[in-house]
Amino acid sequence: MVRTGKPFWKNALRATSYSDALYTPIAASESLTAAAAIPILATPFRLVVGVLLVGYRSTQTVSEATVSRLSRYLATF
Repeated sequence: MVRTGKPFWKNALRATSYSDALYTPIAASESLTAAAAIPILATPFRLVVGVLLVGYRSTQTVSEATVSRLSRYLATF
């Protein structure tokens, strides 16, 4: 996500193993079941300067609609 500058989301994080490329220590330590990461971009070069990470510990799922809502929220700043 940092290299591409595109949002990322994943459900069923508990099924991700340590050897999986999608494994993140944050997801494991926080017992997240689903998460979305939205890049915070600096203009004019659209460099990733931060990430808004949203995670769920419940059965809540994330989708493209979730990422879209969070991206619109970020655009208000």
